[in-house]
Amino acid sequence: MNEKNESIQQLLSRARSGSRTGMGRLAVITWKRLYPVVLRATWSHDLTEDILQETLLTVVREVNSLRDIRRFWPWVYRIAQNKIKDHLRRSRLRTSGDAWLRAQSDNSQAGDVL
Repeated sequence: MNEKNESIQQLLSRARSGSRTGMGRLAVITWKRLYPVVLRATWSHDLTEDILQETLLTVVREVNSLRDIRRFWPWVYRIAQNKIKDHLRRSRLRTSGDAWLRAQSDNSQAGDVL
């Protein structure tokens, strides 16, 4: 086991026991590691920050549900990936909803002309 994994495991243990310092340090390390990955997926600094905040909130809430602390990084990446997918899905729904509203508006205006 390398030193980085050991420190992550120690931080996870501290975070799980309620240490704010451990959770804070874990959040900083996670943010730094995930930022470039999420930015490549979103191409937006603001959206990346939003997704990372949501990811970290989920990690904080669910840290005790992680069964094997050696699987921390795959677990965190999966959470981030799901948050990215959620944002993309909402964006598509919003776009298609806006297009539908525009079409309805255009149809009603065309009906006014006739």
